[in-house]
Amino acid sequence: MVSDFLMARQPIFDRNGKVYAYELLYRTAAGGPAGPLSAEAEHRSIVNAVVEVGLSRLAGSKLAFFNVSPQMLHSVCIELLPPDRVVLELLENTVLDAATERRMAQLKSKGYRLAYDDFTFQPHQLPFMSKVGLVKIDVMDTPWQHVQAGVARMKANGVVLLAEKVEDRAMYDRCVLAGFDLFQGYFFSKPQTVTAKGIDPQTAVVLKLLNKLNRPDVSAAELEEAIAHDPTLAAKLLKMVNSAGFGTTQKIGSVFTAIQMLGIQKLQAFATVLAASSVATPGSQACGDLGLVRARMCERMARDLNLEKPHKHFTVGLLSVLDAMMDLPMRQIVAELSLSDDVTEALIDPRSPGNLGRVLRLAKAFERGAWSGFGGGLNLNSLNQTYSDAVEGTFAMA
Repeated sequence: MVSDFLMARQPIFDRNGKVYAYELLYRTAAGGPAGPLSAEAEHRSIVNAVVEVGLSRLAGSKLAFFNVSPQMLHSVCIELLPPDRVVLELLENTVLDAATERRMAQLKSKGYRLAYDDFTFQPHQLPFMSKVGLVKIDVMDTPWQHVQAGVARMKANGVVLLAEKVEDRAMYDRCVLAGFDLFQGYFFSKPQTVTAKGIDPQTAVVLKLLNKLNRPDVSAAELEEAIAHDPTLAAKLLKMVNSAGFGTTQKIGSVFTAIQMLGIQKLQAFATVLAASSVATPGSQACGDLGLVRARMCERMARDLNLEKPHKHFTVGLLSVLDAMMDLPMRQIVAELSLSDDVTEALIDPRSPGNLGRVLRLAKAFERGAWSGFGGGLNLNSLNQTYSDAVEGTFAMA
């Protein structure tokens, strides 16, 4: 059942900085990891949970990478996953014996893509290079000289190479130059710039809109005026509200009507999506999606914990990605916005002791699959549902 498992996802990018796939992270709600497991019933429960939530809700039209333990590899339940939608990741403790080779060949004949996780160039791992189509190399824990030599060898054999644990833009650039095809890590959610710089006109328009949206007394007329200053902003807003994802029965032709229909929270989300589209840094769109999901998670946790003003937690989650998206220091961004002191503190201080900062840290932990600290009033089933709903909502905003 879905309630028995916690699920999250991490984007995988191509060389153009676009999302290529998502790796699905999962764990039993009781606290133990979902794999490796030995019982067929438990294997089936994991797969059923993914199928029940729906790959489309978690990954949209992208591929989904799915961790497969040595025991699960031999389980028939993984064949419930559609071969055209998933990449099966063999864990590093998989032993390439005769039975494993036969099973891998069988799955490949049925159309499944196979990958090898955490490749570190150990002797027992080398035979896998010719058996899988994709290899994930841990660029954080593998000596760089081994990485460079291995990349050249694998590329010559037609293996698709994925750099994992790419934690900053410098490492991303290094891996691009080394010849990697795909990239995974949290580099996309961190700004490259650490010093203040000028704000370009398009970004300034979005910041002014966000500034007005953070005022509790803002009127629809004021928001209309702010949006009207940029015709492209107005056109994008009308295009979004008239899209199929919003379920409007009549075409909306007025910015004022669109503002009334959406409300403050959805307008904040709209402005964040615009911020993502106004920059060209690798992963900027994925970062915008992350902000939307994080905002919903912060709001849900605030409600579960009976904290005041859940909408404030929504705002903190949403704005927490702006530094990475705009490649500006967070202090420079908050200086442009009329934010309350507690919101400002939560955004600029990663150890903020207040509830806003605490909930933001929990939301970030959920995204990474670091679920060990959850409990104490938090409804994990509710969080799972909120997460999958929020992820699905990002596809409607695209």
